[in-house]
Amino acid sequence: MNEILFDLLLAVLIFISVIITRYVIPLLKEWIENIKDERLRKAVKDAVQMAEQTITASHSGKEKLAKVKDMLKLMLIKKNITMSDEQLTTLIESAVYAMKKE
Repeated sequence: MNEILFDLLLAVLIFISVIITRYVIPLLKEWIENIKDERLRKAVKDAVQMAEQTITASHSGKEKLAKVKDMLKLMLIKKNITMSDEQLTTLIESAVYAMKKE
């Protein structure tokens, strides 16, 4: 009787571990990546807003872009996140577009 209960418990534990491995872990990974993406987008948006408010109108768009890029690169280095210049430029431009659309 004890052996049957043990085998049944073992089968249930194996089934639960398969379900966790197959469904729960990928969902958690996706959820964590979404949180990271949202935080990065918010940081980019905040940096763009800061640049618009603090950098005078005499500066060109390229100068503002360079300052925002430098600030974000420092932030990314501190958080140990790697990103190419093209990706960073795309994020900044999308934040500027969204800000102008608002």
